[in-house]
Amino acid sequence: MPSKGLNLTRLCTEEEENESSGEIRCNHGYVLPLLIAWTPRNPRRRYWVCPYYGGPRSCDFWLWKDSEIDPRSKFVIPKLLEKMGELENALEGFENLAKSRTTLKVENSIEDDKMKKIEVQLVKLQDDMEKMKEKEKKWKSQLAKSKSRKNVLWFIILGMCIIFVACGYPGISLKEDAMRLPL
Repeated sequence: MPSKGLNLTRLCTEEEENESSGEIRCNHGYVLPLLIAWTPRNPRRRYWVCPYYGGPRSCDFWLWKDSEIDPRSKFVIPKLLEKMGELENALEGFENLAKSRTTLKVENSIEDDKMKKIEVQLVKLQDDMEKMKEKEKKWKSQLAKSKSRKNVLWFIILGMCIIFVACGYPGISLKEDAMRLPL
């Protein structure tokens, strides 16, 4: 199994490009790239194949560059490739973990920013509430003053009404000797 992150075919063909002196062509006349087999039976064995191989237009050109691989290499190479795959998966897992930690840090900083904004709003609301309480006290004192003025006015009006009624009543007079009771 070839590794996910590393293109071994490309790596090996780049390595071997300097080695191959001639061009290999299929029966169609196409110049063929040197490919590498990664099957369990032929791990890392190099070959050339017609680009249409296996299809209706195929010229059935297939040529191995390497001789057959010995049994020990057939056993060791797949194990090494499997181990490489495991290591790459572990690395990918660590990278994902690092990304998730970074994401969590970003989310936490966003949450911290939101909390700071909420705290600022809370302080502002508390200040507004204190101002409203002060206004309420002022309004209450003004209301109490206006009520006492209103009560004084009512007493004055009531007193005036009593005086006017008393002036209009024939048995009551405001003169000096008027304070006597009638006989």
